[in-house]
Amino acid sequence: MAKGEQAHKLAEIGAKLREGRQTKALSLDQITSATLIPERHLRAIEEGDMSLLPEPIYIQGFIRKYGNAVGLEELAEQFPLVPDAAEPIHPPLRSPELRPLHLYAVYVLVVVGAISLLAVVFDPSRRSESPKPNLAPAAELPLEPTSPLPPVVPPAPIVEGVTLELAATDVAWLQVTVDEAIAFEGMLAAGESRTWQAKNRVVLVAGNAGAVTVKVNGQASPPLGALGEVVEREFTAANTATP
Repeated sequence: MAKGEQAHKLAEIGAKLREGRQTKALSLDQITSATLIPERHLRAIEEGDMSLLPEPIYIQGFIRKYGNAVGLEELAEQFPLVPDAAEPIHPPLRSPELRPLHLYAVYVLVVVGAISLLAVVFDPSRRSESPKPNLAPAAELPLEPTSPLPPVVPPAPIVEGVTLELAATDVAWLQVTVDEAIAFEGMLAAGESRTWQAKNRVVLVAGNAGAVTVKVNGQASPPLGALGEVVEREFTAANTATP
C-alpha cells in the first residue's frame, strides 16, 4: 500500500474517532488526559495528517488508545503498518575493511617488534640486572602499641537537580519536558542516547517504552513499559519516577 493510500485510511479512521468522541460529548483535552496522547497528535489523527505524526507503529498505538477511550477498539487494526522502503529504519552496518596498505603496515610492525625482542633475549649486555635487596639489619627499636584508626566514612553525595539519561535499543518516539518547557520531541534511533538536566523535574512521554532505558542521576531506573506501549513518567532530584 502506497503512503497516500495509508494517509487516506488514516483520514477514514480519524473521522470515525472524531464522530465517536462527539457522540460521547468529549473534548480533545479530555481524550489527552485519558490517553496521555498530545492534543496536536489527536487533532492530526482526526484530520488524517500524517506529516505531524511519528512512525506508523506509534500511530497505530495512538489509534488504539483513542479508540479505547471512545468505545471503538477495533479501529487500530484497520490502520496498515507499512514501512517506507526508501527510508529504512535500520541502515545496514558496514564492517571496516583492511586495505593492502594497512596490511603491509601491520606486517612491518610485527617484524620490527619480533627483531627487537630477539635482540634483547640473545644479547646479555642489554639485559637489566634486578637490584639486590639491602640485607643490612635494621636497628632494633622498641615496638609501641598502635591503636586502630577509625574507619573513614565518605560523605554522602549531594544531588542537585535531576539528570535524565535515555538510550534506545530500538526506534522510539520521545517527548521530554525539562522544568515545564519541552526540550525534545522526536525519534530516538536504535543505539542513540541523549541526556537532559533540570533544576526540579523532567517529564518523559515515550512511545515504544520497552525500547528505552533510563538512568536518573547516574542510577538505572526500572523499565518504563512494554514494546509499543506509550508511557509517561516524571523524574525528580530524589531519583524517583512518578507514573
